[in-house]
Amino acid sequence: SVVHDTAVDMVVSLGAAVPENVVLASNGGVLESFTTEYGSGWVASDLNNGVTNEDGWASTANPSVPQEFVFSFSGGSSAILDQAVIHGGLGEGQYYSKDVEVWTSADGSNYTLAGSGVLANSSNATVTIDLGDVTAQKAKLVVTSGYRTDYWEIAEFVVDGILVD
Repeated sequence: SVVHDTAVDMVVSLGAAVPENVVLASNGGVLESFTTEYGSGWVASDLNNGVTNEDGWASTANPSVPQEFVFSFSGGSSAILDQAVIHGGLGEGQYYSKDVEVWTSADGSNYTLAGSGVLANSSNATVTIDLGDVTAQKAKLVVTSGYRTDYWEIAEFVVDGILVD
């Protein structure tokens, strides 16, 4: 026979919240602002469309400053952020981004560096950054360099977290 401990069952059911991509457009994530985009076919909104193996976003020609992308979560909610994954995508076989950073903001205006990484100089490279379960209203992706100087590309920005009220 099976014995159920009601207290244990309750704890397990309360802990059932599973992190989801809180910046994904179909989950209510919103791209609030961005530095530049190449334009048709390589737009900033490709960064949260759910497709990881594409060219995605591309900078304008010869980006001379870090490229920043600010995202908010469904309905302006805060979220407990677990990790971020930056997918370099296909980069048209050459326009790979290199150095990336993820910043978080508890109040929606002041940002703290959560972590950084280096994407490989190849197709479908990824970087995972542990966000340490920080509670934030917004997340910012910053691309600080690329392997070429003419264009930088990123396929997808994923931020796994749990929305809170």
